Amino acid sequence: MLNTEVACNLDTIKLASLHGKAWNQVQALVSSEREQAFQQYRQAVQVGSASNHLGDIITKAINGKVEKLFIASSYQKWGRFNPYTWEVEVHWQPQLGDMNLTQFAVEQTLLHGGSVYVVCPEMHYPSSSAGHSLTGSSPVGKSLTPDKDAFSPIAAILRS
Repeated sequence: MLNTEVACNLDTIKLASLHGKAWNQVQALVSSEREQAFQQYRQAVQVGSASNHLGDIITKAINGKVEKLFIASSYQKWGRFNPYTWEVEVHWQPQLGDMNLTQFAVEQTLLHGGSVYVVCPEMHYPSSSAGHSLTGSSPVGKSLTPDKDAFSPIAAILRS
């Protein structure tokens, strides 16, 4: 997968040490890729091709319009998606017949060739300065306060 090598003598190195050296290279690559994706998100916010509205992200993901999805590791929303009306209903607590909308957004993004980045809220990325709604089309949606360093638990770069 990587076009790099770990220089060492395989006869004398312990497996844990080899793993550590390889992991450092993988981690550097992933961090660089994630930072580039965050920069792309910031640019997408400026031109209006980004969203952190769960309902919007789900409908776009189903249509293959989510290029990159950013999601907090602890973010979970439950609700329903109606494939006939394309409405997303978000609930604070799981209800009978609900699906995990977060997992659904991830699955649809990956199914249609998008990338998914799981991030920690303390990373302060991606920015929610666009002020989009945080959740789906239900009345539980909240407006985010514009803050260039605030973390949105779900955000996406949308394809045109």
